[in-house]
Amino acid sequence: MSGVLRDSSELRESASRIDATRAKRDRLIGAMHRFPIYNSIVISMLFLSSCAFDQASRKDDLLQIASADGCSRVPRVDDWSPAGTAITQGIEGDFDLILWGGFGGSVIRWGDETLLYYQGSTHYSGYQQSVANRSIGLAISSDGRNFRKYTANPVLRWLPTGGEEEGATSLGITEDTTREILVAFYGANTRTGDKSVSTDGRWAASTDGRTFVDKGVALNHQDPGLFGAGDEIFPIIAIQHRSSWYVYYLPNGSPQKSQLGVAWGPRPDNLSRNAGVTAEGKAVRAWGMGSAANLCGDIFAIFLNHVHEHDRTMTVHLADLRSPHQFSRAIATYHFADVATDFAQGAVLLDRDLGVWHLYFRTASGEAYKILQSKIVPR
Repeated sequence: MSGVLRDSSELRESASRIDATRAKRDRLIGAMHRFPIYNSIVISMLFLSSCAFDQASRKDDLLQIASADGCSRVPRVDDWSPAGTAITQGIEGDFDLILWGGFGGSVIRWGDETLLYYQGSTHYSGYQQSVANRSIGLAISSDGRNFRKYTANPVLRWLPTGGEEEGATSLGITEDTTREILVAFYGANTRTGDKSVSTDGRWAASTDGRTFVDKGVALNHQDPGLFGAGDEIFPIIAIQHRSSWYVYYLPNGSPQKSQLGVAWGPRPDNLSRNAGVTAEGKAVRAWGMGSAANLCGDIFAIFLNHVHEHDRTMTVHLADLRSPHQFSRAIATYHFADVATDFAQGAVLLDRDLGVWHLYFRTASGEAYKILQSKIVPR
């Protein structure tokens, strides 16, 4: 079963409540003009009325906007259907012999290509009890379904001291529309001891989607002002929208472990604000890859994985980037029991060029990335 957007009757009822509250507020404003002596009383009533309006409408507004004409509809679980295999794991000696062990999966449609970025590892280290030498590779497709691995993989590496557990362990990628380049935010494991690492969120840029230049730290795991700081910071979603930058990330090794955080600001190297993400007053949790799709205006669908759960689900929230730390309740929950029994975690792409949604997911066995597809359904 999937969570769905509210139906039309529920939305009309919600809109009616909001309109009634607005009318009450307008009557109070009129009273202020007719009876100035009562201004102080009316102002107090207006303030309380406005607060009630905000509380009543905030959780409804996102759902109403996302249900309006002109907004893309988020697929329901039964809208998805299998569409083949994108890539399979490499062979001995390849950087991607192992595909599991992190959150390094992200996808973007750029120009006439679908670029699928994925994490690979050369081997499993028994000493570290972890996959080793994690880095990010690239697979390229013109139609979103038939992929070829980039011959010069990997495209993004981070091995500052050569430690086996170092590497690029998570990824969110977006386009800088002002400069026509791709910008990647990634989790960069750096060795701090014989069997320990810390992780900063670093950023890198590319003019062709294939060669990335590291630009430094974007999210410092030691920054006391950063939500979830202390040990490891894993960026999983990157968005550039209306001249601002947004990075959603997962902390680890701190009291806020697995609570989604967001940092935003005017530049990739100046994410000056940050907060923990909430939905209806509760912390939003996730563990796995993430992705975002612009439905219309400032409204984005945020797709989050939950690989620690027994059935490995994906949930979908709505976010208005004017308040990027406040999500709607989950509008959909994907349990792929029928169409993708081997689902582990994945990344979603709203591909308006090709008229489809694509979901690229790593299999539970770790042998491949497979594809689910859903048509874009007009409202």
